[in-house]
Amino acid sequence: MRIALAAAFLVLTLVAVIGWSLPRLSTPISEPVNSGAASNTNTPQASAPATVIVFPAPPRDSIVALTVGQEPYVIVVDQRAALKGAVRIALPIVGGSSVAVAPDVDRIVVLDPAPSTRVRQFAASTGGLVNSVDIGARGGTKAVILAVLPDATRAATARLAENVWSFDVVDLASGSRLARAELGTCERPSAVFRADGASATAGCLGRPGLSTVDIATGRVTPVRLDEDLAGLAQAAEGVFAVGVSGRVWSLQGVPLAVGQVPLDGVSLTLGAVSVAGDRIAIGFHPTNSAPDVVAGARVFDARKGTLLPGPQHVFYNTGGGLVPTPSTGGILLDSDPKTRPSDQLFGVRQDGVLLGDFLFVGGFDGQRVRSVIGLVDAAGTVTRDTAIRVADRSLEGAKRDRVEALAAPTAEVVRAFPVLERMIQTGTRSSVLWVVAEEGLIAYNGVKYVWLILVIDPVYDRVVGSVGGQSGPRPSSFDALPR
Repeated sequence: MRIALAAAFLVLTLVAVIGWSLPRLSTPISEPVNSGAASNTNTPQASAPATVIVFPAPPRDSIVALTVGQEPYVIVVDQRAALKGAVRIALPIVGGSSVAVAPDVDRIVVLDPAPSTRVRQFAASTGGLVNSVDIGARGGTKAVILAVLPDATRAATARLAENVWSFDVVDLASGSRLARAELGTCERPSAVFRADGASATAGCLGRPGLSTVDIATGRVTPVRLDEDLAGLAQAAEGVFAVGVSGRVWSLQGVPLAVGQVPLDGVSLTLGAVSVAGDRIAIGFHPTNSAPDVVAGARVFDARKGTLLPGPQHVFYNTGGGLVPTPSTGGILLDSDPKTRPSDQLFGVRQDGVLLGDFLFVGGFDGQRVRSVIGLVDAAGTVTRDTAIRVADRSLEGAKRDRVEALAAPTAEVVRAFPVLERMIQTGTRSSVLWVVAEEGLIAYNGVKYVWLILVIDPVYDRVVGSVGGQSGPRPSSFDALPR
């Protein structure tokens, strides 16, 4: 069922998600939690308008995708089953740009088309510009982002000049080049970082040769498979290559075959590889179909070294059942054994509709979805004032002298308040939380405090943790947080 989009939209107000840490506190306030009000890349075409569209309501567990129409957009789609898909943010980009995601910090990374060298990062929760850098001299006829570290500190890019691809690892804060390798002539370059970011491996789809670059020394080590390359992946702290024969190779030194995807009447779709946690989805198509279509995928558990039973599919939910549907815009694997009994694949139907088990989104205002890029947790569109209102709503009485609020990654909040870890883990799945600090004569849960810190879930507008003191000032380290 297609979800109607809200007619009205809001012009973006930038909200910076600030990473921070605090010393440990030991006075958690026990309270019930009450309900209140992942790295694929691709390149679109066309020119861009200037306005970012932010639709009402905060997203969570979201898909980043590209659209085509009169102008291209990067869209952030809320995939919660309760909503069955809703476009929350539509970010205009320059036609020919290359796009990737940094899931740990929920960033969208955009490289402008050649000859430009501008790379911009946008917050997936708001569409707001986080930073912009140039990554070298202008030039070339094509430029693509091949991989981005999950924390958005480094990117692997490739640039085509005089029919030869060069491969660079760049620092996304300064724009400086950290390492380089030449890939030669090919149609489609591909790359992946090692888990610790110390090296990157790059090659050309449909060719057997690879190059591993040590970023600290710049040393390039050639690696050669016994077959042509179908895709690269980083999972379970390892780097893996998938060959066109279906073999899965571990690239820890000399390539070692560690798995096999059976190819009975099918061929692998070059570049159709998606990673979620320890699992790698490897896309395939019937041998008599178009080579860029993904009819289904086999999932390889990189940590166990085993292939999961049976193929996975992108499904069209008819309301009466799930119908396997080929994807013409790549695939995304969504795998979370803790919260979901089975994996889910997202893809794009031939008519430009984004599909998943509970998802049916066709873009907006004449836009069609072209391809899927990655998964992010984009919760965090709740504003500072809204977070403070949620906190105040929980108070039984207050004579405030001071109130402040900051947004922070959930992992950082847990590190800052380890005594609240259980409350937070059971109370929210959001990757971004608001922390509201209040000072004064405050009554909360029948107790009076002189300072109180409340942790707010931005998706459901509720308190998921709190710590307070009945004497003395609030922790001085809170005042030292970056503003």
